[in-house]
Amino acid sequence: MARILVCEDDPNVREVIVEALTQAGHQVLEAERGDVALQLASTYLPALVLTNDDQPGLTGEALLWQLRRDPRLACTPVIFVTGFAERISTAARQEAMALIEKPFRTSQLLAVVQRVLGGEEIQEETG
Repeated sequence: MARILVCEDDPNVREVIVEALTQAGHQVLEAERGDVALQLASTYLPALVLTNDDQPGLTGEALLWQLRRDPRLACTPVIFVTGFAERISTAARQEAMALIEKPFRTSQLLAVVQRVLGGEEIQEETG
């Protein structure tokens, strides 16, 4: 399966996401801060990044733009998983492959991940 980077500052939410992805057979990298996620992405070149927006270090939106600046990561799909979708700019929404609003069902999260890994763009999902 795929190597997926999860950036989420809430340890409970991160645990739910990581467990669901791991049980689905994915290799998961974890970060609780955006700056740490950027370092992990640069080192491990994940196939997909799931990120919260409101987090320490770098916001999810700032992480997205930093990934786009690195030629090795510029095409890496990004999914926002957030409780504050209204805070994400229109440009970032258009650049991301999907947006999942919290709260979400793990079955929904896994379906969106599978679709994005398959090359499908999903404009918005609700929890």
